[in-house]
Amino acid sequence: MNEYIDTEVKPILENIPSTLEATIHSHLPLINGAGEWLGALEQDVIANYSKEDIILEPLFIVPSHVHPLTCLQRMKELGANVVFIVDKGVYQGAFSYQSLIHYFQDHMSLSLDSAILVLEISSYQFSLAELARVVESEGNKILTFHSRYLNLNIIELTLSFQYNDLKRIIGILENKGYQVTNYFNETGVYDYLKTRYENLLTYLNV
Repeated sequence: MNEYIDTEVKPILENIPSTLEATIHSHLPLINGAGEWLGALEQDVIANYSKEDIILEPLFIVPSHVHPLTCLQRMKELGANVVFIVDKGVYQGAFSYQSLIHYFQDHMSLSLDSAILVLEISSYQFSLAELARVVESEGNKILTFHSRYLNLNIIELTLSFQYNDLKRIIGILENKGYQVTNYFNETGVYDYLKTRYENLLTYLNV
C-alpha cells in the first residue's frame, strides 16, 4: 500500500502560519517540528485554527500495512476523504480517496454487480482450488485474487466477484473456517468511489 500514499496531502506544522491554498482533502494532519502527530484539522480552519479545532479522533489513524477497504470504511464513518498513517506517534503520510481509486483501478475489476470480500484463514487450511469450487458451485466467479500473510500462520485473502450476492458463499466459507473481515457490494465500494470521483471532477471543473 505504500505506493498509494497520497503525496499531495501536505501536513500543517504547529505554530507556523500555513500558506496552503485550497485543497480537495477534507482534513490535513497537524504535526510538530519533530514530525510527531498532533491531530487532524478540517480544511476550512487551517489558516486560523485554535486548540479546540484539533481533532484527536483515533479513527483517522491507520498503520502503513492497513487494508484499503479498512481505509474506505474509516472515511465513510468519519465523513472524510483522507486517513493518516502514524507509526509510534510519528506522521508517515496519508491515504486519500484519490489514491484508493488508483488502488482499485490497479487491483480490482469492478462493475455495478461486483462485490469484494476479505477473508482470513490459517495458512494450513487454505486451498485456492477448494475456494474456487465453492464459488463456482454457487454460480459466481472470482474476478481477482490477492493474498498476503498477516503472520506465519494467518493468510489474508482479498477477492472480487462477478456477482454481489454472496450470502450463501459467505455461509459456506465460514463453516469451512474462513473469517470474513470485510465485505463490500456495489453500494459499498463502487458507488462510493464513483460518487467521490465525480465530485472530484466537478471540483476541478473537468
